[in-house]
Amino acid sequence: MADGTVSTVRKVSESTNGGNGSTSVAPSTAANRATGASEVRATEAGDQVQFTQPSNDHLVEQLFETQGPGKPNATEAAQLQKSLGVVDAGALQLLARQGTRIGVVNPGENMYQMGVLREVDLQQMQQNMPGYQARMAELDQQLDAKYKPLFADMQKRIKGLSPDDPLRVQFDLQLAQLQGDRTYELSQGLEAAGIPARPLLPPLSAKEASNSQLAQMASQVTEGPLPTAAMGDIHGANTPERLKEFEGLMQGLNGERLTAARQEGLESMRARVASAKTPEDKARFQGYLDAALKDPTQIPIDHRASNIVVPNVHYVDKDGGTSRLNLHDRVSLNNWGDGTNQAAPQVNPQTGEGSVLRGQYFEDVNRLLVRDTMVGTETPVHEVGHAIEGAVQRADAKYYADFEPRLMQAYETARNGSTVSAYAQASPREYIAEGVSHYYEDPKALKATDPALYALTQELIAKANQLGSQ
Repeated sequence: MADGTVSTVRKVSESTNGGNGSTSVAPSTAANRATGASEVRATEAGDQVQFTQPSNDHLVEQLFETQGPGKPNATEAAQLQKSLGVVDAGALQLLARQGTRIGVVNPGENMYQMGVLREVDLQQMQQNMPGYQARMAELDQQLDAKYKPLFADMQKRIKGLSPDDPLRVQFDLQLAQLQGDRTYELSQGLEAAGIPARPLLPPLSAKEASNSQLAQMASQVTEGPLPTAAMGDIHGANTPERLKEFEGLMQGLNGERLTAARQEGLESMRARVASAKTPEDKARFQGYLDAALKDPTQIPIDHRASNIVVPNVHYVDKDGGTSRLNLHDRVSLNNWGDGTNQAAPQVNPQTGEGSVLRGQYFEDVNRLLVRDTMVGTETPVHEVGHAIEGAVQRADAKYYADFEPRLMQAYETARNGSTVSAYAQASPREYIAEGVSHYYEDPKALKATDPALYALTQELIAKANQLGSQ
């Protein structure tokens, strides 16, 4: 790419980092930046100093995958350099220092070769099971102390009311909300404790609900009791070998809680047999009970009331064998591959076939993927926005702990109001990534539309510049 000759002005501001008074370069914008640009910077004394900023091409190139199917070809590399050339050099240096990599996804490429999908280490998971059980017991105690009195109070209110009583309907809804709140807190607690498990399927966020793969999984989860065999099927444990392994993980994670839940399930089945109104119903219910007594995986479990958790292990067919992925990677594989292990073409609006994904940042492996048809659009900058947020969090946890609550507050306001795009309202992560994308594309419009997001984005990029320039 040819170097530009546009003269630009960039602000220099002072910030304190651990008391060392390090210099932080405030971010410039697409409107006043070009590669190889001549810049005027103000010194601390207020003098104007002219200098030439080198092209960002080499900084962008440092982020490219260098081998395998994700490696950009010459055309893709040139387009990525043009798209990402607007990003501040300090931020790009921070990403390079942390090993961030960018890969390009072309139709037909094997997603397992992209370096973003992680196989679950089953042996390590089994070895760590005693520690998981101890941390889960602590988590259960904390949640029970909070929610048990609330559940008991609600049950007292419901007692004696007929099912069709408007007050009973209201209390049932409140009880369901309490159960959902506990499930959500359990899910968050499991993640924070590093336990590879989750409730069968906690309440979906707005972003998750919009995900077709997650929505399909959610549709398989009934509000009522569900046997562990059905839970395993949702996780892809659709062979005897996989189901046996899944059952072992279920027992390891839940222990006595699973035994108690199954006992309650059997008692409920016996009650249905006893209360059957016709000989036909009695015979049918007895058949279900007999099958459950022979095979415990067929005993229906009230997975919400019993607080049963499932292993974050999902089984996928791969090369004639079995791959084990966590939920995030299973959903990512299905969304990129449209149900296969090979990247699907971009979705066809007429037929609905193909993948809807334009790009994705995989935080755990610090890799981002961009669809081949999107390398010359705003998508790479959006995904780099995710990477910048993650890089700042890793490099300065103390700063990010202060930044994140302010981001959440601004997001909640935008979610219930208006902002730069509908996608920015999907989650706090998408909110700030859209902020980065719009900041470099049209900062004036961003500032006018969502001043809070503009300020947060400017602050985050300035911090990334500071960290990358150290």
